[in-house]
Amino acid sequence: MCASWYVTASSYYYATPINVSVGANLLGQMSWIGSTGQWYINCQNNNTGGASLLSVSKNIKETGAYLALEAYNIASCNEYPASGSTTFTNLGVQAGVTASWVGKVLINDGCGEAVHVHESTQSVTLDY
Repeated sequence: MCASWYVTASSYYYATPINVSVGANLLGQMSWIGSTGQWYINCQNNNTGGASLLSVSKNIKETGAYLALEAYNIASCNEYPASGSTTFTNLGVQAGVTASWVGKVLINDGCGEAVHVHESTQSVTLDY
């Protein structure tokens, strides 16, 4: 499943999740329209056209961008996708802004979790 989220220290907002299949090509976008104070967050399945679109009125300019692969109630390593990794590609931020990606594993459940940042190709690979 893929869902769009906006999380602050005191609240959270999310859109209805969409179903995805193994190998699906997903597009994630987060755009801020400063003149309206609106955030538009989208997770789109490029294979089916399905989308989880969220609009939030928060006149807060974010200074961080995050990638996440969240997995819940994993009882054994074979419950992760058989490929052993997930790669986020074509990463970018607003024109004129310089970004530096930093890899961080928050929870290591012994399945080989690792993060590889590829600055030259603007991609990040998560191993599990």
